[in-house]
Amino acid sequence: MLILAVAIGAVAAGLAEIVSGFGKGEAAGTGAMFIFTRFVSIACAVVLFAHPRIWALTLAVVFGLLSFLHGWAQIAAGIQVHNAAKAGHGVPGQAA
Repeated sequence: MLILAVAIGAVAAGLAEIVSGFGKGEAAGTGAMFIFTRFVSIACAVVLFAHPRIWALTLAVVFGLLSFLHGWAQIAAGIQVHNAAKAGHGVPGQAA
């Protein structure tokens, strides 16, 4: 039952972030990263739905892959912020 709750939560979060990836005010790369990472999250949820009996191993692998992917997404976002600040555009989210 716990695995199904985790899978449902992953699908809900995935759909919410896909919608936010299409929102206004997001840079094209940022929106694409939201959409890509959440499609992966939804794919992992499908794996959890497909194999609920081996949930311990499946959950560990899925969270490991998601953590790895989100880590790379954060590194990419950090590089974008660094390049924007270096180019004199300022850091997004901070008042000038």
